[in-house]
Amino acid sequence: MLFSPLTLGEIEIPNRLVMAPLTRLRSGVEGVPGPLVAEHYRQRASLGLIVSEGTYPTPAGQSYPGQPGLVTEEQIAGWKKVTDAVHAEGGRIFAQVMHGGRVSHSDITGGHEIVAPSAVAIDGEVRTPNGKKPYPVPRELSTDELPSVIQEIVTASRNAVEAGFDGVELHSANGYLLHEFLAPNTNVRTDSYGGSPENRARFVIETVNAVGEALGANRVGIRISPEHSVQGIAETDPPMSAPPMKSWWTPSPRSTSPTSASSTMIPRVSSSRTCVSASTAPSSSTPASA
Repeated sequence: MLFSPLTLGEIEIPNRLVMAPLTRLRSGVEGVPGPLVAEHYRQRASLGLIVSEGTYPTPAGQSYPGQPGLVTEEQIAGWKKVTDAVHAEGGRIFAQVMHGGRVSHSDITGGHEIVAPSAVAIDGEVRTPNGKKPYPVPRELSTDELPSVIQEIVTASRNAVEAGFDGVELHSANGYLLHEFLAPNTNVRTDSYGGSPENRARFVIETVNAVGEALGANRVGIRISPEHSVQGIAETDPPMSAPPMKSWWTPSPRSTSPTSASSTMIPRVSSSRTCVSASTAPSSSTPASA
């Protein structure tokens, strides 16, 4: 079963081994993946599917020095060499699109302002090119700004397809921007994007729908890690009863769910057929971008 084929949306993968994102930070100051990155992924192309390390969709969304981006022509060209190397070995690869939100510092983003759902800082220090510094208090994104942030993520996802990726995974876990909207301690907004769990989920849902519309839902996944309190996240909502899985999960014809290195489950949600990656265990990589 583990080595049998699987259909994920419109993508056929040869086995059910999925490589979870692993933070490498090997793309230099300009965020351009080079030969070392291409070789890293090429060596792992025999897996059914690779999900790349977190890639930033805008300079303001970069969380770590050396993190790759999906913004500039040079970054897209660098990733094209990576995807070509994976495909030459018969592999498939998705790009993980990750806006870091408050998990950053202006020394990392090149002076770009740190933004988040609310002006709530992480209690701790971040490693910057200039040494450890306290996490800054982020600026709260205005309601009017949110469509432009969504568009940045859509554009980066389109850039991923241009670079040869087979699809994208939106990072909505581990304390980054989308997760910050979901968590009650990092989202204290009073508009329609804050307050109730339904309102806090609104930005994430709008982002997924926009990327799905741009790329086709069969090429889009989303990473969530419920109750994974990391990087200052505290999910304190009381437990809610959920319908049985069979009421919302439609398995593909030849499968149940693939297995990955981070206990990842990727069902296909019947309403949109968008893949949902729900990690039940934190990645062993550090920082926690995977």
